[in-house]
Amino acid sequence: MRNGWKRGFLYLWVLMMVVGLVVGPSPARAAMLDELDPAQLDAYLTTMMDEAEIPGLALGIVQGEEVVYLKGFGTADATGRAVTPDTSFLLGSISKSLTATAVMQLVDRGLVQLDAPVQTYLPQFAVADPEASRRITVRHLLQHVSGLPSPQGLAMFLQQPPELTSEEALADLRTVELAAAPGAQYHYSNANYVVLGKLLETVSGQRFGDYLEAHVLRPLGMTHSFTNLATAQANGLAQGYQSLLGWPQPVQNQLFRDAGLPCGYVAASASDMARFLLMHLNGGRGRDAEGRATQVLSPAANDLLHQPPVLTTGGLSDYAMGWGVSGSRWSHDGQVENYFSHMLVLKEHQVGVILMTNSYHVLLSEDIIHGIVSGIEDLLAGQTPSYQETGYWTWIVLYDLGLLLCLLLVVGAWLGLRTWRRRVAEVSAFRAVGVPLLQALVLGGLLAGVPIYTPFSWSIMLYSHPDLAGVVYATAVVFIGQGLCRFWMGVRHLQQPTTTS
Repeated sequence: MRNGWKRGFLYLWVLMMVVGLVVGPSPARAAMLDELDPAQLDAYLTTMMDEAEIPGLALGIVQGEEVVYLKGFGTADATGRAVTPDTSFLLGSISKSLTATAVMQLVDRGLVQLDAPVQTYLPQFAVADPEASRRITVRHLLQHVSGLPSPQGLAMFLQQPPELTSEEALADLRTVELAAAPGAQYHYSNANYVVLGKLLETVSGQRFGDYLEAHVLRPLGMTHSFTNLATAQANGLAQGYQSLLGWPQPVQNQLFRDAGLPCGYVAASASDMARFLLMHLNGGRGRDAEGRATQVLSPAANDLLHQPPVLTTGGLSDYAMGWGVSGSRWSHDGQVENYFSHMLVLKEHQVGVILMTNSYHVLLSEDIIHGIVSGIEDLLAGQTPSYQETGYWTWIVLYDLGLLLCLLLVVGAWLGLRTWRRRVAEVSAFRAVGVPLLQALVLGGLLAGVPIYTPFSWSIMLYSHPDLAGVVYATAVVFIGQGLCRFWMGVRHLQQPTTTS
């Protein structure tokens, strides 16, 4: 009987192998691997860049153990310098994947335990709740389930000056109330990776940037990747572009935040990120600049980077360690002032994609970039891109009309002061004094409250979106001024003695 079962399993196995050989790979998989038309891809990207007014773009595609497509498009700066595969861009939050790789190296070496409390390595780390401070682990930080809130991670860089140090950022966390108990909920927060960067420095005894270059970037042959702005610019960093009434304008004073390096400010090229994707696809194995094989991570550690956690409250998070994960699809966006990037791995097809642009603003939204990436996926599968029209020009018209309306309101506000001087004698005391004062106080409160109740400071908004933020700010200031002027006129009127006939 036992031998009969064995023979049955053997026959079933042979049958499955024969079916597999006859049927072969699925059509979708074969198409994804075999149907890429570089000329069609070039034409699609050129069209999308023209449609969305993207100054410069770089794209890399890898498959298995090879780079199958690598190209730059458009201009890297105001001089017209062409983007090449070796042109570096600021990565934004894709930097988190590099940080996670570096931390897992320490795990490989036995210097860090994933489930050890962060305070084991950073005794100064603390949040408002002492008990929660002791329970947050390294794994929690990597997977964004520490409970550190998203607004705090934004405020670190949208309210604080660029000179904020990692020590100051860590100290700021001491008063932070957690959004959830450690391990209970997913809350994406830059603060998690700022702490990881400081942890790595403490354990390794090296500056974060120095460690990353020595142990991740250079071993993978990423020779066009940099961890400080001056070096990146000296080696051809693509100049960032902002929007001015919908049209891209080069930025002369690019922001760079040392404290934000682990979570958003690493610079890299498409050619280098292609190497990084190959490492993830091949069990932590890559090649250095001379072509020599190098094992950056153990296969087990590399696998852990792509395994999302089971939350203590039940359910599965969709974020692993430096990667958003949905089945065999891994991805991550990168957004930082004036740059946007997106990386994608389709593990089932052994395909990786890295897309980078040197422009990011309120009109060039992530939906447009995601649409372009979806079009690239269609082309990889031998299909016509489903995403063809960005609607960018429609949004430019609506955007500019909105700004024009604000300016007309400003002009109307000041012209209205002339008629108000005559009308103030005809209205009630409340309309003469109370309404204008209320107008000034409400708008003043809203203006002052933006950096208090949101993660954004006016200085950052004026830097990132000078046209929109500038017009909104100026409109508010003018209407505050109008309210105060009307209030003053009303008070003057009420102080005048009444005359009787």
